[in-house]
Amino acid sequence: MPPPICPQRYLEVLQDLILVRLELGEEDAAKLLAAQGAVKLEQLLATAPLEEKHHLAGKFAGLYQLQVDALAHTSIPEALALAECHRRLTLPQAIPFSLQTAQQQLNASDTLVYWHLSPFAITTFLLFRDYPPSALADDKRAALQQRQAFQQWWQAWQDARQQPAWHQQMGDRLYQLTQILDFDRLQQAIATQIGEVNRLLLVPHGGLHWLPLDTLLAEGLSDRQASILYLPHVSTSDAIAKPGSFADASLTIAGTDPEPLHTQIETTAIAALFQPNIQSLGADTTKTKLKTAIAQGTDILQFTGRARYLPDHPYRSAIALPAGQSLTLGELATWNLSRVRLICLPTCELASVPPAEATASGVVTTDPTLGNWATALLAAGATCVLHSLWCVDDLSTSLLLVRFYELLKAGHAPHPALSQARHWLRHLTYAQLAIWQGDRAKQLAAIDPECSEALMDAAMVAEIGQTNWGRPPAPTPIPTTGRDLS
Repeated sequence: MPPPICPQRYLEVLQDLILVRLELGEEDAAKLLAAQGAVKLEQLLATAPLEEKHHLAGKFAGLYQLQVDALAHTSIPEALALAECHRRLTLPQAIPFSLQTAQQQLNASDTLVYWHLSPFAITTFLLFRDYPPSALADDKRAALQQRQAFQQWWQAWQDARQQPAWHQQMGDRLYQLTQILDFDRLQQAIATQIGEVNRLLLVPHGGLHWLPLDTLLAEGLSDRQASILYLPHVSTSDAIAKPGSFADASLTIAGTDPEPLHTQIETTAIAALFQPNIQSLGADTTKTKLKTAIAQGTDILQFTGRARYLPDHPYRSAIALPAGQSLTLGELATWNLSRVRLICLPTCELASVPPAEATASGVVTTDPTLGNWATALLAAGATCVLHSLWCVDDLSTSLLLVRFYELLKAGHAPHPALSQARHWLRHLTYAQLAIWQGDRAKQLAAIDPECSEALMDAAMVAEIGQTNWGRPPAPTPIPTTGRDLS
């Protein structure tokens, strides 16, 4: 092709031509065109503003994805390195990638699972400290069938989410997803290589970011309670582990007043755990006061109230503040968050609805890897981010969060604390729930009599409940992203 006059139009035509070459079976020609396009794309990204980088990297992701597919059958390390290098193209500052360094950062019992989606395949890479990288890569026909099965599932998932009672059918739908992604094979591959895993690190891609992969994988780990966490990249040098316990940590609570009552109780119970190292801004929350609290060195920053995520313009996403104010992700990402060890955004969903481009296939033109709450806040210096995949507002989530903070105060790092809190909630009986609520009611009696009384009432109701509280009606969509602090 002649030198491009309009670079973006050139890349659009090039991507279409690559697909034609592939349909004709001319793979070598397609690879050559993809390599040429990748070079031109990197030149474009080098001078583009940050938000434009996100758009371009997603729009022309196919230039890299097809190369990764091909390399996955010939050189797994090269395929993984190429996928990761593309993921890093839109970072505010360039972070070089070394596969060897990434492996050295793992523990012997760690497994890093890295998914890569293309229009033709889903490749699952596995990274270990002491073994070469491996991949669950099928032949072309099987890979295409898996990709098409996921595409059909994804469309059904998005259609179901438009219904008011979509959570009630979620369990069956997510079980279908584990079959499509072949979780049994994945877990067998991990067991064959290292036996029992103590820490599972997940790096999703594309539409997989909006799915509770950590909860689904935890089901296959039985009662071992392995620590499961998300990473925005294979190796996150800006989120390296920091020493220290949360036993004496300071907490800042900011945002609009929590609603409904069980969320008020949740916030009050969490605040009580951190007395006297607690600063609750509440209705007085402003950007200036919040920035001051961060600069003074708060260990944990918890936001209450609602937030929105705009997948097509991620840095315009915002957290609601009192008096009609809002704090955008773009603003928060420019602050120095290096002194904040944990940011909790339990009502700040990664995306209430994925981008329109993702609806049909799960391959998005705005990859959530490139600009979501967790990725941006880690890049600004935070060590760990707890957020939500979709809007949650139920008693189970409040119980989970209070128990999570109790485990933090007991000395656990965020990721194992969340895993243990989930395990506790899954096996909680009504009798145990009644005792737990009664104990918390006594602790809050002098701090907030209204919340204490409400907890006592809830404990009395729990005493006459069924035998088991059981697992929540749907997988808890609250993951943690970042490095362990232990």
